[in-house]
Amino acid sequence: MVRTQVLIPLERNPFEVFMLALFGFSGFVGLFAGSDNPGVPRWVDISWYGLLALGAVIGLAGEFWRDAVTGLLLLRAAMIPIGVGAYLYAIPVGADAGALPAMITVGLGFAAHWKCYQITRLIRHRESV
Repeated sequence: MVRTQVLIPLERNPFEVFMLALFGFSGFVGLFAGSDNPGVPRWVDISWYGLLALGAVIGLAGEFWRDAVTGLLLLRAAMIPIGVGAYLYAIPVGADAGALPAMITVGLGFAAHWKCYQITRLIRHRESV
């Protein structure tokens, strides 16, 4: 797609779509069914699953948005709550379940924020051309 003489690739990443759908499913199930992790307070679970579901809905909207630039901006916005929620959830998970689950959760947050960086870099590069 060409928008103001800038080429933006129109392609959906099936892995991203699957992961966002999985995040959405997990987030909504966690919000309504609760978690079986007794060491994590309920308000932390609600915050984590709420941010996960919110990010997934915004991200899926971005993946299927007709305008490529707006879709990328939505996808970038979706990664922020997913990443922040992962960092915040890693603290009580690490205290309750140990270092490995906490590191995996922090890794998810890092991957989400790295995607934000990649999208920002792509948009800035395309605008400077």
